[in-house]
Amino acid sequence: MLFDKRLHSQIFDNDYHILGMKDDPTFLTYMCGGGTNAFSASYRIHSLDREKFINQVEKKDFYDKRYSNWVQYDLPVSGVLKLANADQIVVGFGSRLDEFGDKEGEAVLFLYSDKYQQGYEITWMMNFSKGNVFFDNPERIWTYMSEVLLFTWID
Repeated sequence: MLFDKRLHSQIFDNDYHILGMKDDPTFLTYMCGGGTNAFSASYRIHSLDREKFINQVEKKDFYDKRYSNWVQYDLPVSGVLKLANADQIVVGFGSRLDEFGDKEGEAVLFLYSDKYQQGYEITWMMNFSKGNVFFDNPERIWTYMSEVLLFTWID
């Protein structure tokens, strides 16, 4: 439970993860591993009205510059996605080779709650060095990562 017990998210449980919060109470980070073959997650809360939050989400300049194949979708809040208790859901994906030749993939989930007048941004990133068994097929893990990301909900 994060941000006044309003945001719930599934994260991996293991002996080598680090969960940390900086001086900014609107930003939380989680890291497994380090350097290459690492997984990180960051959680942000935005106290904005829905229009301002969605305008910020739709700009996506950062992702377009970082990933040439960035895609972003506004998901219908219906079916199983109603369980997220969000009034608007946007998800984005992208991958690339980083400056060290490692494969990097990122999935971002944006949720907005009219009830709390807050937006939530959850970013999951994973990279693979050439020594990783998934280097030739990282999509298998990135797909899993993006599916798990949807196990996030607002209370």
